[in-house]
Amino acid sequence: MFPKRGQTATEYMIVLSIVLVIALIVAAIMGGLPSIGGASRTRSNEAYWQSAEIGVVSWSIENDGAADNAYLQIQNNLAEIITIDTIYFDSITISTTDTVIAPGEMKEFTDSDIGDVCDARETYSLYINITYIRDKSGDTYYFDGNGRKLEGTCAE
Repeated sequence: MFPKRGQTATEYMIVLSIVLVIALIVAAIMGGLPSIGGASRTRSNEAYWQSAEIGVVSWSIENDGAADNAYLQIQNNLAEIITIDTIYFDSITISTTDTVIAPGEMKEFTDSDIGDVCDARETYSLYINITYIRDKSGDTYYFDGNGRKLEGTCAE
């Protein structure tokens, strides 16, 4: 009888290709492959911001040619009334008005001139920092999304 040397090599190649396919699927899901996993990362980022203690329900930046305009919809996901003191994108001030938000309530914040953040249809990725005061204690807190950025595409 002839030994089956080719069968072992074939089985090895099949197992190796299955492991490689699984690794590519995991990398795509985790966002390791930007063109494949980008949508998954975007959905994960949006879900985080909407459920954060100070939720950013929606956001956009619009480029109107002269300067960029920012829009944020903030939701209080805490169990007490808060007062939003300031909101920053990186070092750009979006709002400095004291806005009271009840638990579960949403408020809109806009700024019509935040400088040149991005051009139309370009992507942006900005850190956000929200300073707020809890009404019960009167203490000031800073929320930065634990280092996560707001990401999106500039509108025209």
